[in-house]
Amino acid sequence: MTNQHRIGSRQSERKLVHAPADARAGFSRMRVQVVDLSATGVRLRTYDRLPVGKRFWIKLAGLEAQECEVIWECDFDSGCRFLRPLDAAVFREIVNAGRLQPPNARHFAYV
Repeated sequence: MTNQHRIGSRQSERKLVHAPADARAGFSRMRVQVVDLSATGVRLRTYDRLPVGKRFWIKLAGLEAQECEVIWECDFDSGCRFLRPLDAAVFREIVNAGRLQPPNARHFAYV
């Protein structure tokens, strides 16, 4: 991606989101809290730390599961990049439709 497509130090536009999502790595499944989202990645809040380099699948409302890799972690927040970025039009549709902002999205727990 060229520098003209970068937004600040980010590769793409990032939107604050408050929504639960399902994640899995192998047979391990967990419920996570999506904190923010961009076409290239997602910031998650979890009960357990996700180590840098860990790969897993995340299922966001209205989308197929997306494979992610943890790029950074701090306490219980993790910055993850999508291995295959979301299409810009799909990202805008998700954000504009508010599909990732249910009324009571503050709760998350392992499933």
